[in-house]
Amino acid sequence: VSTYTHRIAVEGERVLLNGDEIGKLPATGKKVELRIKAGILTVFADNAAVLTKQLPKDEPAPKTP
Repeated sequence: VSTYTHRIAVEGERVLLNGDEIGKLPATGKKVELRIKAGILTVFADNAAVLTKQLPKDEPAPKTP
């Protein structure tokens, strides 16, 4: 998922923000949902919040090669 200033990715059990790991997902999780509201990212696994992170105010996200 990309926003104007951030790139958020889920790779296996890892949650990445601009390429840096910011959290882990449960190994048994089947459904992942990302919500951003008022600059706060909340990650849900199987309808349970597993990570909340204030997104930094940065320059635009770098382009993907």
